[in-house]
Amino acid sequence: MLHNMKLKDEPFAMIEDGRKTIELRLNDEKRRKVQPGDFICFTHITQPERMIQVRVTALHPFPGFRELFEALPAEKCGFAPGETVPDGYMDSFYPVEEQKRYGVLGIEFRRTDLQRFIDAQEQGYEDAAAYSTAIDEIRAGEKNEHWMWYVFPQIKGLSTDPVTEYFALNGITEARDYLEHLLLGSRLREAASELMKLDTDDPVAVFGLIDAYKLRRCMTLFAHIAKDEELFLYVLDKYCMGSFDDDTIALI
Repeated sequence: MLHNMKLKDEPFAMIEDGRKTIELRLNDEKRRKVQPGDFICFTHITQPERMIQVRVTALHPFPGFRELFEALPAEKCGFAPGETVPDGYMDSFYPVEEQKRYGVLGIEFRRTDLQRFIDAQEQGYEDAAAYSTAIDEIRAGEKNEHWMWYVFPQIKGLSTDPVTEYFALNGITEARDYLEHLLLGSRLREAASELMKLDTDDPVAVFGLIDAYKLRRCMTLFAHIAKDEELFLYVLDKYCMGSFDDDTIALI
């Protein structure tokens, strides 16, 4: 599941530069829907174009913030190493009455770099096209614009091209995050499904020679990490005669 939360400038900056890995909230009905493994999109409250995607690793419920700060490292909550959290520090953000009513929650997470894909898919990247153009071209069976890097990403280490490597997935963990992200994973599956509907089985006719190789690398990667899904194998069977990309296999 993907949750959306807004942050003021200071906590946003702390997450952005890695100083904060636990977000503090009331444990109300909305937060009780959050589960380990879920994604959170943190949006800057006054600059909504600035977003950070994180993945929840643990949940820490407590009766109140005093108990929370006694149990959890303050540094993970955005405080300086060795800094003592003043008693009642969170009361100005969340009244004591609400803390007693709902309890409080420390949402521990790890930051991802998936936002670069979302930004590119939504707005395009430099002179490259957005996802809406990409899916239209896939359905038409002919790629004309640039978008391959962030619609069918490959594993890092297969190219010397700076844009390709910028959008390359940094290992199995990021690839799995990509696939399991509500927006990115659904779009990858949609794009692969549309390929299966085309009459042609010639990847060069659809993508051109260079991007045909990128398709095989992408499908090899996700077929490897999603062994319970057959879609990516189907694409490999149709467009690549069922053959995996050996260079991708060597890296994963």
